[in-house]
Amino acid sequence: LARATFDGLTRVGPDGKIQLSVAQKIDISDDLKTYTIHLRDTKWSNGDPVTADDFEYAWKRMLDPEKGSNYAYMLYYLQNAEKANL
Repeated sequence: LARATFDGLTRVGPDGKIQLSVAQKIDISDDLKTYTIHLRDTKWSNGDPVTADDFEYAWKRMLDPEKGSNYAYMLYYLQNAEKANL
């Protein structure tokens, strides 16, 4: 239940390997610095579509130092994320 509640762009499959979830396709630039994520047609429980704005909002909220997220460090692999969290 917890995994379904917090499903993200990818998930760990039964075989232990990463598989796509809300992401339908991920394009990675040749220099490995830019990821373009194409979303599946996914809906919230109220029927509203899940959008890129939803992920942006969640990640920015997680990095907002005023929110004091204990897990902000999990986004530090994103460029300037650690600076945004200071």
